[in-house]
Amino acid sequence: MVTFLKINLTRLILLVVFLLTIGCGGTSSLVRNYYLLDYPIVVKNEIKPQKPFPIKVGIKRFTIPSIYERDNKVVFRSSQFQLRYYAREVYVAKPNILITDLVAKHIKQYGIFEQFGKEFIDSPDYEIIGSVDAIERYDIGEFGGAHFAMTLKLVHSNDYNVVVEHKFNIIEKLYNPQTSALVKEFSQILDSQTDNFIEKINEFFKDKKFQKEKVENVN
Repeated sequence: MVTFLKINLTRLILLVVFLLTIGCGGTSSLVRNYYLLDYPIVVKNEIKPQKPFPIKVGIKRFTIPSIYERDNKVVFRSSQFQLRYYAREVYVAKPNILITDLVAKHIKQYGIFEQFGKEFIDSPDYEIIGSVDAIERYDIGEFGGAHFAMTLKLVHSNDYNVVVEHKFNIIEKLYNPQTSALVKEFSQILDSQTDNFIEKINEFFKDKKFQKEKVENVN
C-alpha cells in the first residue's frame, strides 16, 4: 500500500513538473507582434503660416487612462462594460508616448513656431498638452472599428488658460481583421486631426501682432 502511494505521488509530481514546463515553454515562446503609429507627414501650404510665429512653444507628454497602458497591449472593447487585451498584439511603447512623439514631429515639420520642442532651459510662452481618451478596436461590423478619441490644447504656460482646443471622437469601420489595419487607421486619423489642430493654431495667431520681450535672469 505504501509503495503504491509512493508511485502515485511520484507520478503526480512528474505530471505537475511536466505541466509547468509546458506552461513556461508556452510563455517564453509566445511570439508578439509590435506596432507603432506612423505616417508620412505632408505639409499643406494652405494651413501653414507664411513664416513661423515668433513664440516659444513646448509640448508635454499626453495623458491616457490606465486601461490603455496595460503592458502596451492593443485593446478590444466589446461593450461599454467589457474589454479584452490581445496577448500577442502590443505597441512598441505606451500609446500616449507614441502619439505625443508623432504629434510633435508633425508640428515641427510644419515649422509654425520659431522655437518648438519638449525641453527648454527657461519657460516657453505656450505649451501643447493633450489627453488620449480612447484608442481601441471597437465591436462594430465584421472586423470591428478603430475608435480614437482625443483632446489637443494650446495653453499659456504661466496660467494654463486655453487659447486653442481641438477635440475628436472617431470610430472608423474596419474591413480588414489584421491589427496592422487597425493601427494604420489610428495613424490616418491622427494625421488628419493634427492638421486640423495646426489649422486652428494658424487661424488664432495669423492676425496677431507679436512683441518679443527680453527676460533677464536675476540671481
